[in-house]
Amino acid sequence: MWLLLPNAKRPVQVSPAQRLLGPAAGGDIARTRFAEDYAVKTLGHGNLDGQAVWLLDLEARRKSLTHRTARLAVAKADGRPLQADFFLASGKAARTVKFAAPGMASGKRVLTVMTVFEPGGGSAEIRFSGWAPGSVEAALFQLPK
Repeated sequence: MWLLLPNAKRPVQVSPAQRLLGPAAGGDIARTRFAEDYAVKTLGHGNLDGQAVWLLDLEARRKSLTHRTARLAVAKADGRPLQADFFLASGKAARTVKFAAPGMASGKRVLTVMTVFEPGGGSAEIRFSGWAPGSVEAALFQLPK
């Protein structure tokens, strides 16, 4: 993430630690690509809210990720993610995310709602809508000279 200031000659890089904090700061979670961002360290099974699940202990593939480790609960019945627990480098719980049942958009299953829970008790619900295929112009990523 970069901060562009009107009178600055160069953009300022904003680290993950400087971004919005609290349960509403679910952007880092919403952008998570489990298969790309994490490697499976161990695989187990268990129960979550009465459902049989696979429990995947995950380890970050890159040091730049906000959360070094995570535990993902995936429904055995249909393979959809139900819950993810994210941890800090110290091993302390950072947040828990519960994923709602997927919706359909353009003939594909997509995430519609996720709820982010903080260890202190705060929570925020993040809703996704208006899913549509599209493209992004490369010019949007060009920094001003």
